[in-house]
Amino acid sequence: MARRYRRFRIYGWIIVVAAGLWVFFPMVIPAAEENAGIQYEVCQSAKIEKVTYFLQKIKGGEELCFFITLKNVSAEPKRFRVKVFIPDGYSAGYLYPREGKGNEPPVIAPGASLTNDNPLPISFYSKLPDQFRITVEEI
Repeated sequence: MARRYRRFRIYGWIIVVAAGLWVFFPMVIPAAEENAGIQYEVCQSAKIEKVTYFLQKIKGGEELCFFITLKNVSAEPKRFRVKVFIPDGYSAGYLYPREGKGNEPPVIAPGASLTNDNPLPISFYSKLPDQFRITVEEI
């Protein structure tokens, strides 16, 4: 009899852990053209390698956040402006990289990739969008 309850306890923990992983890990979307809901407008010197977006809890509710991995495919160090547009009218813009290290200018080295350290928020937007547009421009 005790063996039977032990089995239910183990399955219960497995279900709790699986549900926790499902809730706390963001939805990862590869940056590819097969994603019909995502449009990309990327300059020739950059390449979007990965886009991750999720809802993050904040004091007043939730906000939409992004992690974007950007690669410099040019032969020179560059800085980029990344903009995210949602059809409902919300948008946000970010600089990649935001600041340089030490006395160095804020640029991405040739062939290097960069993912932002903190999530890029779109404030006052509290649902996952069906579609959005990401643009990348050289500065």
